[in-house]
Amino acid sequence: MLTFASKRQIIQHFASKGNWGNEFNEQRLMKQFNRLSTKRHGNISLTTDEKDTGFRAHYSTPVDQKNIMRNVLMGAANIETQSRSFIDVLKTGGGFEVQDESGRKFFISQEGVPSDITQIEGLRSGDFENFNAAGKKNNTETIELPDINAVLSFQRDGSKVLFLENSQTTLCFDKPTSYRDSEFIFGGLMNTVSFDEAIAKETGLDLTLKFLEPAKLVVAVDLGIEPEIKLFNKLDPEKAFELLAYLIDKRDNGEAIDPASAKYDTAALQKDWHDSVDFEGYYIANSRRFGIVRESDPNRFVFKFSADAKDFLIAQSLIVNDVTRSNTAPTPLLQKNPALSTLLHALNGAGKELDGHYDRPQPWKSIVLESQKPGAMASTVRKMMIDHFGDDFAGRFVSSISIGENQCMIALESAALSRATDILRASTEVMGLIKEGSTDGKRFEELLAQGADLKYLDPKAAKEGKSFANLILKAGNSALLKSLQDTQGAREVETAEPAP
Repeated sequence: MLTFASKRQIIQHFASKGNWGNEFNEQRLMKQFNRLSTKRHGNISLTTDEKDTGFRAHYSTPVDQKNIMRNVLMGAANIETQSRSFIDVLKTGGGFEVQDESGRKFFISQEGVPSDITQIEGLRSGDFENFNAAGKKNNTETIELPDINAVLSFQRDGSKVLFLENSQTTLCFDKPTSYRDSEFIFGGLMNTVSFDEAIAKETGLDLTLKFLEPAKLVVAVDLGIEPEIKLFNKLDPEKAFELLAYLIDKRDNGEAIDPASAKYDTAALQKDWHDSVDFEGYYIANSRRFGIVRESDPNRFVFKFSADAKDFLIAQSLIVNDVTRSNTAPTPLLQKNPALSTLLHALNGAGKELDGHYDRPQPWKSIVLESQKPGAMASTVRKMMIDHFGDDFAGRFVSSISIGENQCMIALESAALSRATDILRASTEVMGLIKEGSTDGKRFEELLAQGADLKYLDPKAAKEGKSFANLILKAGNSALLKSLQDTQGAREVETAEPAP
């Protein structure tokens, strides 16, 4: 089981420049600054690059919580193996080169006509009716691929159907037979860090038995590379036996079992955990934002990351090293669960400025908070940052890690902290103008130009489509309403309704 000491040891491994390598060749070296962007659509992720050279559509079998729960109760031998499936599309002069995870490769012309696929095993032509039927099956997920004017449908077993709209052609892929080494860089898996048996022993974990899952958890959750990774913790014995008794009673009485019943809420059946050191789970899903492979040497695991993830990992690791070695004193906060404004104020006022890179200046502001549940605190702060400033901001500029029994380290990249503080301050002032009934349209416009937005104060309302316009309409403030029309156009006001 992971301890705080072993967690810090894993994190510190990323801080050493000598532990990093890369696996791309000289030609790919020229592409290392080609930034990647990933958007998720359910269990499908679509990764594109800023140079618009192509994309990857990647699917992972969704976690069937009820099935996992049943197998945990009956024995883990029959737990379903997770399938991974993807296609890479590379733009060429005459069209598009397409290749899937099993190495099945073909070309699509600019007109949407595929090359001959008759000799490609596991790939065949279909028709629109078959595609339409496949799209209606249970456990099927679909995504539009506008670059090639196509629709891609994934089945749970990893098989997939590609419908090319321009040529009305359907291509059917069998489920994955193998996983090739990617010839493209869409996954961004260029920068590598190895963990061998000696390093694992330093963490107090056995490399072959108990190292990989805790290390994956630290990278995904503690270091924030993929905080939303799907997990399944150990069942709470009392809750599990209660469910088992319920099922037996239903069976003995000849009563039907409703799978949709709240009794089957597996989240409620899992043992409570607030920190990676508490996790005793049976399942951690395959990661989407970093890779893990085992080399020919059985005593070595290689973790692979994009360029952005590498910078983020190095920064956090260096800061954790500095904070733990210097035994940084906790910053006192009055609130048990600090508001965003309080947290930013503490970072600006009491934050220790640390260097988050060993080759170039990259200052971060860091504080340590005391908490009886530091893992819960770290998770709350990270979610707060994601909700208010977005995934990209949190995934590049925010570190929120429990580092001890009652200590949580919070750090923000200094320039990002300054920008976030200014935007939040401007948004708060706009809210004040609205509540006070101010008619200072000039100041209102200045604050909007600084980035003021309701989403920084009330992310939930913003997700529901509300903005400052709704509040202004409710207040009946004609002066601010005119300023909003002048700066953002009439449509912003016309489509808004008074806030309830």
